[in-house]
Formats: sequence, C-alpha cells, structure tokens
Amino acid sequence: MLKSIRFFSQIGVIAILIITLSGAAQNLQDDHDGIPKPRPLWKTNARIDEAIGVMTKGQLCNLTMNYGQISDTRLEDPGNRPTDDFFNFRYPKTKPYGSMCDDFSVVFAVEKNSKNGDNGNFIDGYTNNGNEDWIAKDGSLGNTHYDGSGDQPMLLYVDGTTPYLAHSDLPQTWPIDSNGDRFWPGYYRRDPISGAVYEGEFVSDRDVYGVFTDGNNQQGDVIGIEIEQMAYCYGRPYAEDFQFYEFFLHNTSGQIIQGAYFGIYLDPDCSDYAQEILIIPEGHGFNDRFPIIMQRDIKGDINAATQPNPVGRLEDMDFGVIFLETPYAMGITDFHYFTDPGPTFDEQLWPIISSQPQNPNIANVASEYFHGSDPRLDDVSLITTPMDLVFIAATGPFDFPPDITLKFSIAVVVGDTDDDFMNNAQMAIQMFEKGFVGPAAPPGPELWAVPGDGKVTLYWDNSSEQKPDPLTGELDFEGYKIYRSQDNGITWGDPVTDARGVVIGYVPIAQYDLDNTIDGIDPLNSSSYLGSNTGLRYTYVDSSLKNGIAYSYTITAYDRGDPEKNIQSFESAKGVGVAEKNFVTVTPKPDPLAFRPAEIVNTNHTRGKGKGDLNIAVVDVQNYENYLIQNGYTTSPIFKISYEGFPATHFSVYDSTLNNKLLLQSRPLNTETLPVINSIGVSISSSSTQKIGEIKSIMDEMGNDVNGAGKSDHTNSWYVSASTIPPSSIDARSNDYEIRFTTKGAMAYSKGRTPTALMVVPFEVWRIYPDTIQVICEYDDRNNNLTFDENEIIYIGNVPYPAITPAVGDSIAVDFPADFPIQLTFSKVAAGTENPQGGHLPVEGQKVTIHCHVSFSDGSGFTTNNQYSVGDEITFSIQPPSVEKEKIADQLPNIRVVPNPYVVTSLFDPKENVRSIKFMYIPDRCKITIYTISGVKVKEIIHNDGTGIANWDLTNEFNQDISFGVYLYVVSTDIGEKKIGKIAIIK
Repeated sequence: MLKSIRFFSQIGVIAILIITLSGAAQNLQDDHDGIPKPRPLWKTNARIDEAIGVMTKGQLCNLTMNYGQISDTRLEDPGNRPTDDFFNFRYPKTKPYGSMCDDFSVVFAVEKNSKNGDNGNFIDGYTNNGNEDWIAKDGSLGNTHYDGSGDQPMLLYVDGTTPYLAHSDLPQTWPIDSNGDRFWPGYYRRDPISGAVYEGEFVSDRDVYGVFTDGNNQQGDVIGIEIEQMAYCYGRPYAEDFQFYEFFLHNTSGQIIQGAYFGIYLDPDCSDYAQEILIIPEGHGFNDRFPIIMQRDIKGDINAATQPNPVGRLEDMDFGVIFLETPYAMGITDFHYFTDPGPTFDEQLWPIISSQPQNPNIANVASEYFHGSDPRLDDVSLITTPMDLVFIAATGPFDFPPDITLKFSIAVVVGDTDDDFMNNAQMAIQMFEKGFVGPAAPPGPELWAVPGDGKVTLYWDNSSEQKPDPLTGELDFEGYKIYRSQDNGITWGDPVTDARGVVIGYVPIAQYDLDNTIDGIDPLNSSSYLGSNTGLRYTYVDSSLKNGIAYSYTITAYDRGDPEKNIQSFESAKGVGVAEKNFVTVTPKPDPLAFRPAEIVNTNHTRGKGKGDLNIAVVDVQNYENYLIQNGYTTSPIFKISYEGFPATHFSVYDSTLNNKLLLQSRPLNTETLPVINSIGVSISSSSTQKIGEIKSIMDEMGNDVNGAGKSDHTNSWYVSASTIPPSSIDARSNDYEIRFTTKGAMAYSKGRTPTALMVVPFEVWRIYPDTIQVICEYDDRNNNLTFDENEIIYIGNVPYPAITPAVGDSIAVDFPADFPIQLTFSKVAAGTENPQGGHLPVEGQKVTIHCHVSFSDGSGFTTNNQYSVGDEITFSIQPPSVEKEKIADQLPNIRVVPNPYVVTSLFDPKENVRSIKFMYIPDRCKITIYTISGVKVKEIIHNDGTGIANWDLTNEFNQDISFGVYLYVVSTDIGEKKIGKIAIIK
C-alpha cells in the first residue's frame, strides 16, 4: 500500500489533505513499517463488480482481484502480517508465512492528458488505494463470475462480502447463461505455436479469469483500455513455487492510441525490512529473451535475513518476476527503481516510465529515478546500500490500434536460494513455451463423505482416470491418495520432510493404485510412493474416529511418471476448502437409539438363467432420500440391473418404477469395485462365472506356466510378468496372443499415441484367436540402447502388422491405450541349484502363449446357462433407515455425555473460546433438560433433527455462560421415558 505522498520542490504546490472519518469507520491500516495510516474511503458503486482470485494451490500463494492489482488487494496483509485468509504474495503455504511484496500493479501510460496539460496519463492500481484508476469492468458480476442468480448461493470469500472470480476448478463460480447453464468465461488451454484452442481444457490446477478497465482514472482522461487477466497456479511439486499472469489488452476507444507504455509497478519486500537489493541474473538481462528482476536481502544469498517478520518468519528467500511476453515482442524497454513509496502524480510518473530524466517535472530529482549511463534501463549493480526498493518495468512506446489484442505475460517466482529461484525460473520458462503447461497429474476426483458412528465413509468418482496428460496426450493415471486433517486442511497428517527438515508432503491414510507393473518408490522422487498394486477402489471407511469432532479429507490423483524421459510421478493438488470438489469436512456422529440402517431388500432374478456374483450396498442414504424427494416417491421404487453381451461384459442400472430411467450405463463386469451411483447413493459390482477380458493363462511352448516370479519356462531360464491394460477395449482383451522368438524378428514401435518404428526385436507378436494374424507391439526401451532387455515393457497391440516391413521412423495410426490390451515384461530366473549360472531371455524357437477369457458376439456353439448374458435382469429395492421405537426404552442406558467432566476447553470445541458438550446416542426425538444440583432449571434443549447427537454450549436460558460445578441432566422421550445423569464442569 502507498506509504506517503511525495511532493517535489519544483512544483511549488502545497497540498492539504482533508479526510473525514467517523468513529470506528476510520479504517486504519498498517504499512510494512508498522505505522498506521488512514485508508481512503472506498467507493461503494465501484466495488459491486469486484471479485477475488484465490491463488492457493502451490507453496507460493496470492490473492488477486479484478482492478489492476496483481497483489496487495482489499484483502491484503497490513503491516507485513500474512494470515491464513488475508495476504499478498505469501510463501510458503504453511505457517509461519513470509510476505513477498506490498504493492503489485499493472500500469498503462500515455503522454496526452487534458487534466494536466498533456504532461502524462499514468493509469495504475496503487497510487490511490481504495479508489484505483483500474476498476472491475461494469457488469462483471453475472457475466465474468457468478452473481447468485441461479439455484446456488454465490460463493463468497471469508470476509463474507467478496465474491470469487471465475475459478476453473470451482464451477460454482462460473456465470450462467440465458438458459441457466454455467459457462467458462475465460480462455481455455491454447497451443503456443498454432494457437489452436483445446475446448474444455485448463492450463493449471486453478485458472482464474477477470476483466478490468481504466474507467475510474483519477488524475487523467479515461482512455478506453480493457484488460482481461488470466492467472494460473499449480499444486504440482515442480510448479508450486511460481504463478503466471497473462494480460490481454484491448483498445475500446475506437481510435489509435499513440506512444503507449505498459508494464508493472512492484514493491518487493522479501528480506529484512529496507535491506533489499535487485538482481538481474546472468542470461536474463533486458536484451535477452526472458528478462528477470529478482529481489532478496542485500547481505547475501543464504542466512542473510535475520529479523523475523511480525508473524515470526525469516524472509530469507528470493522473489522476482520473469517477463515472458510483451506487446509487439519489444521486451522490457524501460526499467527504473527508487525508494518506496516514490511519486504518485501522473506528471512525475510519466517521465519515469517513458525514461525522460530531463523532463522539467522530475529533472531536479532525476538521480533518484535514473541510475547508470542508460537513461532507459537502470543499472542494478549500483545498489550498494540497503534500501526499501520499488520499481517500474515497462514496454514502449508503441501504437495501439483498436482492432488488435496485445499480450503481456509474466511469471512470479520465489526460491529459497539464488539457485532454487533460478531452477524454478527455468521450469516456468519451459512451461510458458509449452503454453503454460507441464507434465500434469490427473485432476483430483470429486469426493463425498458420509458421517457414521465413530467413522466416516468416503467415496469418489473415476473422472481422474479419463483425463489425458496435457503435454503427452497419454492416459497415465496410476492411483488415488486420501489424506485426513484435523485443522481444516492446514496440515494433512504425518509430514514428509526433506534433508533440511522442510515439510514437502504428508503420508496418506489410504492409497489405491492400478494392479500393474508400476509400484514402490518413484525412482525420480524418493518422497513419492507409487503404490503396491492394490487395485482401484472408490470407497474408503475411516474408522476409530471421535464422534462430534470435525475432520477434513482430501483425495488426490497421481500418474505413473515416465522415468526414461526423466519425468517423475505427479500428484494433483490437495483441496484447501469445502468449495473444492476434492475436499470435504465431516463430523462423525452416532446413530439415534434403536436405529435401523437402510438396507437392500427384495432382490429378485426376474429374467434369464445366468449365474454370478452381485454386490449391492447402500453407501450414502442421504442421496437416496434426496432422490425419493426429487422424484416424488412416497414408497420405495424398484431398481433393475440389466446385463449386456453374450456372455455379459457390462451391465446397466435403471429405475424401472420411473419408466426405466437410466442411472448407470454400461459398467464392466468382473471389476471388484466401481464408483458409487451418486444419484441413489448405492454401490454395485457384479461378476460372471467367467472373467471376460482377463488373462486366463500364460504358457511357454511346452505348456509350462510362466506367469509371475517363482514360475519359469521348461529350461528354467525366464518368466513373464503380465497384466491387462484396463483403458483398452474389452474386445481386444478377449483375444489370445502369442509371442514367437525368431531369427528375423519384427519391428517394434515407440511407446505412446503417435508411435514410430523404433527397433527390431527378436520376436513376432501374433493374435491367434479368434483369427491368426501378426500384430504390432510398442516397446519401452528404458535404457535407450535399442536392444531387447529384461524388465522392459512390451505393449501388445491389437493392430495388424504392416504388410510392408516398416523402416525406423515410420509412423503408424493407433489408439493408445485402447488398442493395447496387454503389457508384459520378460525376466531372467535368478541363479540357483538347478541353474547355477542364472537364466537368460527366450531364444529362437521359444514362444509365449497368452490365453484370455473370451467374449462371444453370438451363441453359436456356446452355451450360456452358467453365465450372465443379455436378457438377464435382477431387480432390487432399498429400505430406508428407520427407528424401532419399541426398543428405545431398553437402550436409554447407552446415552453418553462427552466430555464428562468438561475441563475449560476440550477437543470437542469447534473453535477456540467456544465451549460445548455433546449428548450422544440419544433418541432421534427427545428433550434434554439441565438442572443445577439443587434442582434449578438451567437450560432446555429440544432435539428433533433425527440424529443421535445434540450440543449444549454451556449457557443458560439467557445465553449466559454457566458457572463451574456439577449439573444434572434429564433426557426425556416423547412417551415419557427418561435417562438421568450428572455433568461436571471443572475449571
């Protein structure tokens, strides 16, 4: 924030500032130096369209808004005191925080200005705090972010008044169109070379969009500048220490704007106070492609800052900006630093941004703003004494016609050391060149939670599994990780630290991964565990919890990485609040006395004669009850499971009472667990007696089982590790294949969606059922030696081998992974008594035959009497939960009060200084009366919400805090049954 107003002697002006303030509305704020100052009164009508961008996915966090302030917004951290909710650029993500900067604004300037005799028009977001030149575009509320006009309330920030800008990962922040449908108002991912737009794909873990204009220009003419801002932040380890800000400049004036400048004003504060230095790293000067301005403590790189900020953090790190894209690719043409706060009048700021040291409005003090021999670009090597520095960096002059869009893009970067900063900067540059994308984890799935008695049931969808990597285009999903927090997502359980003791992650409470050849520690990241081939799950029950205590959960998805390309496994960002789809907060609670849970009833095989397994479970009874209400049911509907295929390979679920309304379409059989049918809160899995599309056997040419460690071919030399690839088609996985080792061999293709002929391998791959034809394979040459080696993955393709032998580099059209049903590796048998020299890989004449459980398209020559098949139908109903009233009296002794005794504050208190006692295992409807030990009534609580828990806030009927001592309580049912007990309140 602006710290003072500087007046220049040559102007000869005496300014008298009169501010009318009233009572508590004085609205004082602290500055970086801790000196309070009055904040100008905000213009209410200028704020209706303002909204906030919450950039908190990575370690570098920021709050940005749609009025030209990249940081230091209405929700700033006054006095360099960042908190959980109010901050500028902040690092790291967890306490204690360091505050990286104060004012950070975009600026636009031209010379023409009728208000000061054409002595400069400088448009910014910092010189008149609270009444900035930039203003949210009129009508933004409802057009660029949600206005609450739909069926959901408007998402507001913690201050209770500021709405969210459109956030890519929070669809409830998107505006709605005339049909009531939500739409994304910003830019989707774009190809950096062709400009092609990838509809529906976002750049980062959170893209944020906003628009502002110069319509509130205080000291100059309104020019007609409209700016769209896209902001990108990442929770991925390689990108968590920087953010991108992309600006699209539009000239709405209808005229050519001549001699314009555009850039930033930044007050970096990453050091001991007023101990700052600016650094231009080698190779990133203003004549280089990507200029960088970095700031840190002047005393050195490491252990230089020694004075903790007001929240206890040593700000001993580097903070800076990379200039990635400028209008007309001019680069940064003008750069000037000076001591904070600097001038605030347009006639002084104009000669600074336009580099005119002889301008009479600034000539007498030009040495304060121009440093070195180049009047346009200051020399930072001249900074030899500690200062509190700010700077302006801009591009210009340029002409700006009304029919074009200009771009200006920056990366904001932090690092613990100079080297760490530069490593982060290089990664940011690489990602910019790829369109702001890097290797990305699959997005986290949507998570739901169901509270239970001392437990929480979590369930999630499978959307993460269908999202290809934006860089490679591959479906590289590997698994899920679940985390639990007891501090609302600030920390997530047992920490994982690096060699310096810095927390770099947390240990999940559960992890589920694909059952394949990928497991153990990531070879490129020792802190990342890839799983143990558990197979995927979509529900998890967290038991042994305490009733009445709030727990937060988040689920992430991670990919398998690609070690041969030096790409580690990446994990999606953890949720940071209930607005995010992969974050939930839930409080376990006991069921009421005599509670009977919902259950599956009336299961009948109404059509067909097939046999198999069927598992149906009620997971989320609240969703089922909502379904009944939404569809007007007063009795339980009948649901139908219908099988598809001969034998069946899939099944669908319908509400047969509601004209066969489709609830679940074509889910595969023989999958142990499937996502919950969210609409009715039920999980269903089914398997036939034959495992269609799974591997049945793997044998060598002599019929020996060679599938897995501990098995071997008839020469005791080698074995195979194989698995199906679930995203491949079930038809491809229902064929039989053979690998034949020959002298000639065949050409293997490179791995991926656009393979090319890679190398000759000493084997051919054949499909031997239902026909006989040679097919292709892709080969993962991990050590890049173009040689068939053990433990290198072969992907069998259900694609015919070319009629003309391919040459190295030839391409082939495939759909990966849909066309590749099986992956396998060959391994040598270890040396032993039967084979002292150890094994070898297969030799000419040997072969491997892979038989799969086969699907048939018709019944010719095959009986289906013992298989589910098309025509089989099974119906079921759900009996809602109920209370068996006749059993309540016998269960009244089970009522519990916790904590008892109550000591000052307890774990059950949701917030500090908020006291509470829980009555648990009570009837669904009852009256709880509290008395003093002498029989004076203190409080009466009517409990009728249908749960088994009620809260008492330790106040009396007049909402006054009660005294310490012993109290009596009476729990009475609606038919007069009672439970009497005592409560002790201890100081």
